[in-house]
Amino acid sequence: MSARRDSDRAFWVAHPHATGSGGAIEPDAAMQGHDPVLALAGHVVAVNRPYLDQHRFQPRIARCQTWLLPASPRINARAIQHGARRAVFLHGGLLRSLWNALHMLLGGSRFLADRFGWQAVDLRPPPPAPGGVRLFPQVTGGDGTDPLSYLKEVYGRAVEFVYFHEIAHHGRDHIARLRAVGGQGFVDEGLAMAAGSGAVADLLRLLEFDADLSAVDMCLNATGFATWAGGETPRFADPDYMTSELFLHLTGMVTLFMLLDRAAPNAPAQYDGGHPPALHRAIRLSVGLADTVQAATGLSRAQVDPFLDHAWSEVVSLAGRLGYPPGLWTGRQDQFARIGLLDDIADRANALSREIDAELGQKPAARGPA
Repeated sequence: MSARRDSDRAFWVAHPHATGSGGAIEPDAAMQGHDPVLALAGHVVAVNRPYLDQHRFQPRIARCQTWLLPASPRINARAIQHGARRAVFLHGGLLRSLWNALHMLLGGSRFLADRFGWQAVDLRPPPPAPGGVRLFPQVTGGDGTDPLSYLKEVYGRAVEFVYFHEIAHHGRDHIARLRAVGGQGFVDEGLAMAAGSGAVADLLRLLEFDADLSAVDMCLNATGFATWAGGETPRFADPDYMTSELFLHLTGMVTLFMLLDRAAPNAPAQYDGGHPPALHRAIRLSVGLADTVQAATGLSRAQVDPFLDHAWSEVVSLAGRLGYPPGLWTGRQDQFARIGLLDDIADRANALSREIDAELGQKPAARGPA
C-alpha cells in the first residue's frame, strides 16, 4: 500500500498540471508552512480525511490524492483521473483570493459587527501584507468572538465546499462520463466556466450542478450541521447552531461563486448559454440551504430569511467594491431575467443526478437543495 501511495505521489508531482502551475505540495506540508491561507486549506483537507474514509464514495476515491498549487495565481481547481489514479488540485490563486475577499467582506459587515459587538473596532481592510495576505487586528468582540477567528471559520467552510465539489467529480464518476462523449480526463473549473456549445459543454453544465449538490450534502454532514446515513431520518443540530452555520456556509459559498464568475472569460455571455452562471448556482444552493434549516428546525421564514438576505447583501456589496460591472452580481436585470431558462438546465441536471444515483447504487442524498 505504501509503495503504491509513493508511486501515485511521484506521478502527480511530475504531472504537467502540477509542474506547469509552479509545483504542487501536499496539504500536510502546507500546514507546516508560514502562509496561513495555505495552512488553513491544508487543515481543512486533513480534518476531513476520516470523514471521506467512511463516505459512500469509497472505494472510488481510495486512490485520490489532494494537492495545493501555491505558485499558481489562477482562481481555479481541477479534478484529474488517470486510470485508477485520481487527484484534486486547488490553486493558490483561488485560496488567496477567497481569503482576501472574505476579509474584505467581514471588514465591511455591519451585520456581523452588530451581532458580535465589533462596532468599536476599525475593520477596514489594511494594505496587503507580503504575499497578499491581510489579517484582522486581534480584537475580541463583546461575546468573545474576534474577527480573525470568524474569518478562519468562514474561509474553512468555503474551502471545504470547493474541496468536496472536486471530490464529488471523482466520487460520482463524472470524468468517465466526459470521456464517453469524447471529453478530457479531467474537470477544470476555469475551463468549464468558459465552455461553449456542444455535447461536452452541455454535459459539463449538468455535472457541475451534480457536484454542487453533492458537495453541499457532504458539507452538511461533515460539519455536524446534520447527519444521516442509509435512509435514516436526518438528525439536526439545535436551531441557534444551525442558523450560525447557515450564515457561515452561505457567506463562504456565495463569495466563492462570485470569484469564479469574475475569473471566467466572458462571464456575462454565459447567461445565454454555455456553463451555468455561477450566480445561478449560488442562488439555487443558498435557497436550498435556507429551506433545509427551516424544515429541520421548525423556524419560520421570518426567522431564517434574514440570514439569507444579509449574506447576499454582504456579497453583493463586496462585488461592488471589487469593481464588478452593473448587472453582474451588483444588479438584477440581466441575471434574473434568465433564471427561468437556467432552471430548465437545472431540471435536466436533477434528472442526470438521479441517473447517476441509480448507476452507482446510491439512494438520493437527504439534502435541502432540490
